[in-house]
Amino acid sequence: SELHRFMIPTLLNCPQDIPGQGNGSDCGMFACRFADSLSRRARINWSQQHMRYFRQRAVYEIVTQQLLE
Repeated sequence: SELHRFMIPTLLNCPQDIPGQGNGSDCGMFACRFADSLSRRARINWSQQHMRYFRQRAVYEIVTQQLLE
């Protein structure tokens, strides 16, 4: 199926040095960032220190109903 064609190669090529969550409140944002990075096949080059920016960006995208690149 379509899902298996995406998931199998993605899971097999999962990077080992992914960032970890450093607090008890950013789990949702981490999940969103991982999903965004995987869907775009982008490098995961962000970390806990970027979460404030990503929260502000998410609010902007929701309010304006426009996704940023």
